[in-house]
Amino acid sequence: MTPVELKQQLSRNDVSGCFLFCGEEDYLIRYYRDSLRKCILTDPAFSPLNHTVFDGAEVSLDSIEESVKTMPIMADLRLIEWQHANLDERKESEIERLVALSQDIANHYEYAILLITCESEFFTIGSQKQKSPKLKALEQAFQVVVFPKSTEPQLLNWIARHFTNQKLSITADVCRYMLAQCGKSMTELSLEIDKVCCYLLQNNKTQVSIDDIRLICSTNHENDTFALTNALLEGQVSLAFSALEELKSKRVDPQVVAGQLFRFYCDLSAISTLLQEGKNPADMQSILKMHEYKVKLYSKAARRLGHGFVTDALALCRHTDLYLKSVYIDAYLQIEKMLVRLAK
Repeated sequence: MTPVELKQQLSRNDVSGCFLFCGEEDYLIRYYRDSLRKCILTDPAFSPLNHTVFDGAEVSLDSIEESVKTMPIMADLRLIEWQHANLDERKESEIERLVALSQDIANHYEYAILLITCESEFFTIGSQKQKSPKLKALEQAFQVVVFPKSTEPQLLNWIARHFTNQKLSITADVCRYMLAQCGKSMTELSLEIDKVCCYLLQNNKTQVSIDDIRLICSTNHENDTFALTNALLEGQVSLAFSALEELKSKRVDPQVVAGQLFRFYCDLSAISTLLQEGKNPADMQSILKMHEYKVKLYSKAARRLGHGFVTDALALCRHTDLYLKSVYIDAYLQIEKMLVRLAK
């Protein structure tokens, strides 16, 4: 089941059986968990009596089974949740018990809705082509919804929708600026959006500006290649090395890091070349099919660094990228050497 199909099912108030919410996007797991609760627990007076929550890895399956057998009180449905489940640590026989329990619910306890929520670090999903054995087993009986990490376009649309829902206008460039400043965590973004909305509504404003984002939002330098290239873009040497060290600690493939740096300097070189030719920002946007805000950032960095430095940096990235794909010895050491020369 996809998140879209789940949303449609919840809008129809047509839920039954067992659900498993898993994946990397924790915010969406919590959001749809809360939506499922609202769909089932409709009477505030009796909801606490018809809602049992188990939390953590050490939950007994016997306890879950007993809760499933408990009849709802003054309601048609009963919700049983197992939050933060560590399914990777569960034996194959326990996964089989969960499958059997879901079949019992379908055949004998139709009033029971079982929801298991599981963060990505506690449940190996595998790929679309090669799913993990446990996921395959659970898919036989559970309505499994995987929430992958949201892409940048999805996050930009999501940011815009949140402000629109508050009757506030925001341009695509301001959305991109907010994403660059606040990071890609939907949880953090939702908090920052709420802060901006409160500020603007309190001050009778209707348009979100970059100045508002700068004033209200916290800066979150994410520890990924996005943070690394941003640090280089701004000339923040210590931040660049900090971001690289974090990537190294997370064992991110160094070829991926080198490739992202190569792509970054390709874009920066293109901007620098167009500046040398006397092109204006509108021309650059048209020629490179690049967003206005990105053109402004890269133009500023290109002027600061100078065309000669950018050209040399691109050649260095190309050489390092080719070296790593050919030799792959002391890969991160090679990137660190490259970063020493790139940080300016």
